[in-house]
Amino acid sequence: GAVGQANPRVTKGSATPVSLRNLPLKNKSENEKGRNDMTLQEFYARVGGDYNATLSRLPSEALVKKFILKYPGDPSFAQPKDALAAQDWELAFRASHTLKGVAQNLGMDRLYKAAAALCDAVRGPKPLEDESLWPPVLAAHEEVLAAIREL
Repeated sequence: GAVGQANPRVTKGSATPVSLRNLPLKNKSENEKGRNDMTLQEFYARVGGDYNATLSRLPSEALVKKFILKYPGDPSFAQPKDALAAQDWELAFRASHTLKGVAQNLGMDRLYKAAAALCDAVRGPKPLEDESLWPPVLAAHEEVLAAIREL
């Protein structure tokens, strides 16, 4: 370019937000606008959930989908993971109890059952003696995230 002409990729100011908005890393926005590759019924079948039971708890499919799409940004998965790593058993209990509740309310039954088993193991609170309880939580969480990307 001409001498003195700024490169918008490195210039501070108004060009930065524009270039950030155009990055192809907007998976959530694309999902919200919807390729609609997967229906909610298919989502629930994939994550071992009950679509009808979930719809009986939440008033509309739009609201169910709204909350499901918020799950990846929710701290309810990171908190028990971090608490277990820190061996903070009180926090591990509270955090796994929260994850269990989020999963149950959203009808993500495999995640709910795995989180419930973990929650029961650290209830008291007491140290986690059976480390094999964490991998099913992680697997169910990853399964939910993969399915959400296809909504």
